[in-house]
Amino acid sequence: MNGPLTVLVVVLGIALYFLPTFIAFKRGHAFKNIILVINLVFGFTGIGWAGSLIWAIFPAEKSLIDPVVGNVTGTGLRNAGDVLGEAGFAKTRGYENESRKTQEIKEAVELLRNGHINEEEFKAMKSKIIKSE
Repeated sequence: MNGPLTVLVVVLGIALYFLPTFIAFKRGHAFKNIILVINLVFGFTGIGWAGSLIWAIFPAEKSLIDPVVGNVTGTGLRNAGDVLGEAGFAKTRGYENESRKTQEIKEAVELLRNGHINEEEFKAMKSKIIKSE
């Protein structure tokens, strides 16, 4: 092989090897750093590479343990980033967070109905509430 072709093959090989990491970082995956470590350390085994790829395309807010501990759908913030020992706490935290957001949105609706804010201000408040943690 000539020099430029060798360089191209090496670059493509590295890109393919770190594909799970690229996907995780591009998606803003909650576990992107862990996926990077697994990909880096165990990717050569094939199983490590496949596992990190599956995790990288798995819902970004979920841990792979979530279906096992009762958060099958991964909706909301329940169990996001929590480990098996914290599953009960994570569920409580998730419900409290959703309840708080629901109450804040109801309050914003009342402000809109009573004419204290306009539609644009309501949309901005609602967006801020939904994005908050």
